[in-house]
Amino acid sequence: MTDSEIIRLLTNRSENALVELHKKYGKYCNKIAINILNNHEDSEECLNDAYLQVWNSIPPNNPKSLLGYLGKITRNVSLDKYRAKSAKKRGGTEIEYILDELKLCIPSNNSVEKEYESIELRNQINSFLHSIEPQKRTIFVMRYYYAYNIKIISKKLRLNENTVKSILYRTRLKLKEYFQEEGISL
Repeated sequence: MTDSEIIRLLTNRSENALVELHKKYGKYCNKIAINILNNHEDSEECLNDAYLQVWNSIPPNNPKSLLGYLGKITRNVSLDKYRAKSAKKRGGTEIEYILDELKLCIPSNNSVEKEYESIELRNQINSFLHSIEPQKRTIFVMRYYYAYNIKIISKKLRLNENTVKSILYRTRLKLKEYFQEEGISL
């Protein structure tokens, strides 16, 4: 089923839309949630919350990319769940490491997640990502959007873990320089 057909079902309030949405994008969204939460039960709960948000937001929204729209909602719901759980207990989880890495090049009085989601910052990051080599862009997005750990990135891209770490470190430095050159102060 195409995205436009699923959106049409959502617009017509057909419950079959959620079934089709899950069939087409369930694995993709589950991977996002699991990477952030590292817990299958919490991930399933976030998927259901994401589907509910899509159900409630289409209409009036009519996304150009259903995949991107659903992915962003799933990511935001998962990050909210993560924040709620980590407020109760602090520990060295993968998402904390990822956010700490980003804080080095995106300092802020607000949380990194809120800054990252702001429209202006998103546009600047996208512009930066389009200016770097495709492999570096892929590694950056896998780490900082999809929350993959270093080991998985190196395995998927058939690179040494130290190479991935080095690329991420240098890319973060370049991002920081890019922001300084563009006059972006965070």
